[in-house]
Parts: sequence; structure tokens; C-alpha cells
Amino acid sequence: MISYGNLKLLVPIYDGRATKFDYNNLDKTEDLGKVFPSYGADQEVPPGSYVVIGYVSQFSKQAQKHKDAEGKWVKGQDYIWKFTPFIQWVIVVGISKKHIRGFTT
Repeated sequence: MISYGNLKLLVPIYDGRATKFDYNNLDKTEDLGKVFPSYGADQEVPPGSYVVIGYVSQFSKQAQKHKDAEGKWVKGQDYIWKFTPFIQWVIVVGISKKHIRGFTT
């Protein structure tokens, strides 16, 4: 599980620290669970860890919104591009033993 504030995502997290694997071939692997063991359902990945993240992304164009004279939100004429990544899996490659940004692992 990946969490950020109140957001919680169920994403498979694999332990790649002891597995020899050519990371250039990740796109040819359909089931990473057959290559890597699970990192652990109840374990959190420590801050400062080195991970590989697989994701797909989406670009979309959205109209800017602004308040009109009555204070209601309306779509404007200007558009912005929005990038949204969708995390598919995480492979833990290394865990830091050093003190990183206030955390000690």
C-alpha cells in the first residue's frame, strides 16, 4: 500500500534486493510476482529507499475555472495541460541505512 496523507493506494510492492534481474526487460514481464517476492503486506517502504516504479500516464486538457461576478465557478477560455500518473507497481531495490531528512532507518 502506498499512502500520502489520507490517500491510500493498493499497489503491489515487490522486494528486488536479492533477485538478479535485467531491468531492461521489465516491459517483457507480465507477472512480476513470479520474478520478485512480495515486499510484505504490512511493511512500509522506508524513506530514502531506492525503488523502481512502473506507471502509465495520461495527459488531458482542462479548461481553467474562475469565479464570475456572482461568485459562481465557470469555465474560462484558457486551457491547461494536466499530467496524471497511475502507479502500477513498485520494486524496492535498496534501503538506506543513513539518516535522511529526519528519518533513521
